[in-house]
Amino acid sequence: MEKTDKNRVSIILRWVVFLPCAATASLLGWYLVNILGRFGLYFVRFDMKSFISQLYFNTAGHAAMAIAFVYVGSKIAPYHNKAMAYILSGIWFLFSGFTLFTGIMVKNGWAIFGSIWSFIVIVVLAFFIYQNEIDI
Repeated sequence: MEKTDKNRVSIILRWVVFLPCAATASLLGWYLVNILGRFGLYFVRFDMKSFISQLYFNTAGHAAMAIAFVYVGSKIAPYHNKAMAYILSGIWFLFSGFTLFTGIMVKNGWAIFGSIWSFIVIVVLAFFIYQNEIDI
């Protein structure tokens, strides 16, 4: 196999795996924030079920999910990284809309808050990418 064939296979593979890797990074971001947050709050003897801790976990967790999804997906995609960041931001925006609808249907206040927070985070992230504040 020549070098161009290997390069072509690499590019095709990156296009195939960028979305699953972005979703996996999103889930890992959620779990990482929650594990580290619970570990830190445990040592200061903070109640994990209190309003403040739930506010922290939902705010930080949803922000980490949105940012990891866009950042990792746009870094794995072989071309048009900035355009891919905008496309992934749009995908996350739609996903947040679905989760907002689900949260409203099951009447879960924290799910509604997380979805609205994801809307805010993804818009701010897209703005920072547009302003070249984040290197994509």
